[in-house]
Amino acid sequence: MRDRARVKREISRTAALLALVFLVACGRCGAPATRDTSADEHSIPVAPPSAAAVPVAVERTVERPSIHRVTFRFAPSKAAGIVFVEAPPRLPFSLDYLGGKGSQVSFELPYQCTCPCGRCACPPPPGPPELGDKALLQLLDSGSQVAWDGRQMQILWQEVKCPDGARGKARQGSFEPAPAGHYRASFNIGRNPSGCTPAPGGKLQLCAKVTEVDLASVEFDLPKEGELAVDVPVAAK
Repeated sequence: MRDRARVKREISRTAALLALVFLVACGRCGAPATRDTSADEHSIPVAPPSAAAVPVAVERTVERPSIHRVTFRFAPSKAAGIVFVEAPPRLPFSLDYLGGKGSQVSFELPYQCTCPCGRCACPPPPGPPELGDKALLQLLDSGSQVAWDGRQMQILWQEVKCPDGARGKARQGSFEPAPAGHYRASFNIGRNPSGCTPAPGGKLQLCAKVTEVDLASVEFDLPKEGELAVDVPVAAK
C-alpha cells in the first residue's frame, strides 16, 4: 500500500511539471504576431525609384583630325540642275567599304538608348520631319564637286562608374579617319527641282518632291593619307 501511494505522488508531481512547462511555452499563444523592430535603428531606408531620380543616357562624340581629302567631281556639261535626294545629314552620298567582309560607312552616331548602369530614361528616337509634299534636297555646288574629309563614325565603349559603385559601359562616337582600302560612293541624283527655298542651315533646299531619281556610283581606292580626286559618271539628260 505504501509503494502504491508513493507511485501516485510521483505521477501527480510529473503531471504538475508538464502543465507548468506547457503554460510557459504557450504563454503567448493566441496573441497577435508582431514584427521584430530591434534592428530598425540600424537599417537603411530604401525609397522607391522616381522618374526624376533616374538619369538620362547621355552619349557624346569626339572628333579626330582628318588626314584625307576626297573630291568627287561631276562633269560640268552633265551637272546642270543636279540635286542630291535623300542625302544623309553630313554628306549627300552613301559609302560602302568593299574590303574584307564589307560594310556601310557611317557618318553619324545611330540612335540607340544605352543605360550604362542598368536603368535610365531614354528620349524617343527622332522622327523624320513633316514636310508634306516637299523634300529636303542638297544642291550640287557651283564647282560641280562634293568633298569628303575621309572620316567615318566609329562606336566605342567606355567603362563608367555607377552611383552604386558598380561598373557599366557607356557608348561613345568617334569621328575618325577611315582605313585605307577600296570603297564605293553612291549618289541619288535628281534634276531641276521646282519651288525651292533655302532650308535652315544653308546646305539644303526645301523643294517639291523629285519623282525621277538616278543612281550614280563610283569605286575608288582610299590611300593611307593625302588627297584624291574621283570622277563620278553621270548620264547626260
